Amino acid sequence: MRVLIALLMIAVVATGCSDGFTSGPGGLKYKIVKEGSGEPIKNGQYIEVDMVQYLQTDSKDSVLRRNPEMIPYIELVDSTMMEKDFYNIMIQLRKGDSVNIKIITDSAFKQNMSEMPPFMKRGQHLVTAIRVKDIHATEAAANEARSKYFALAQEGGLKKFEEQKQKDEQILQDYFTQNKLKPTKTPLGMYVDILEPGTGAMIDTSVVVKVNYTGKNMKGVTFDSNVDPAFGHVEPFLVNMTQDPSLGLGVIPGWTEGLKFLNKGAKARFYIPSALAYRDQQQGEHIEPNSILIFDIEVLDILNKEQGRKAQDEMVKKVMEKAQLKDVQIQANPSGQ
Repeated sequence: MRVLIALLMIAVVATGCSDGFTSGPGGLKYKIVKEGSGEPIKNGQYIEVDMVQYLQTDSKDSVLRRNPEMIPYIELVDSTMMEKDFYNIMIQLRKGDSVNIKIITDSAFKQNMSEMPPFMKRGQHLVTAIRVKDIHATEAAANEARSKYFALAQEGGLKKFEEQKQKDEQILQDYFTQNKLKPTKTPLGMYVDILEPGTGAMIDTSVVVKVNYTGKNMKGVTFDSNVDPAFGHVEPFLVNMTQDPSLGLGVIPGWTEGLKFLNKGAKARFYIPSALAYRDQQQGEHIEPNSILIFDIEVLDILNKEQGRKAQDEMVKKVMEKAQLKDVQIQANPSGQ
């Protein structure tokens, strides 16, 4: 829910068609479906919701994010913490009600247009659909509900997790047989196919690795790349293999596992089951829940911590300069034409 609130608070001026949507005082568009009963939620109470967020396009709606299965969001409704329009929407809702909230992409990313993902276009709409499952009057009641859901999710999740692992393994084995591939299976259960061997010491958890990569799903659709200009970030990517957060963010477990089989100059293809990727979480337009991912990886360099910290600082500086330049260009040509 905090992710949802953060995104909605970005924009207080949204434009779009008036297809049954009401515009709040700040311009946020919403449509409430009154299917519930009881009293509307009050300031200081906790709202329990299922949420899905999707991008409206001309051809189809693409799901971007949803709450984990069996675990609804439970959050405090607080007039001092929520953007005014969003708060005014929340206090109209009763248990069982639903609401669709619409934001135009131009407004959602107006503070920094360079943060708009490459698969989004200006003028499209981000829609967040919320259904109120329950309302909790106190923090104690909210915490009790959270504990119940986490216990249920853990019990059911472990079973589903093991079932999904077996399903992914069969899909991969069928794929390898069909394509006559013989990659190496790692201890954690992903597969590494060495396309070109490298030289020197193998990568371990004491280093920062500089790589090029391209990621695809099992349908062959590329969802990200730092060598394809279409994705807007053609520069080497730094992978922090250490536990030191100052050296950069971590990556999915499949990357950390696979890189240990490579050295400088190596080129490889990773086949990563969903358990070592994003599990049952939707990630953007082309990574559906429980997706197996394929990455082409090239190891450009292996850096010690001091070198890694310097490279990280330089990368952040370049990203900031690029973002500032893009904002200047957008301000000079706001129509994008």
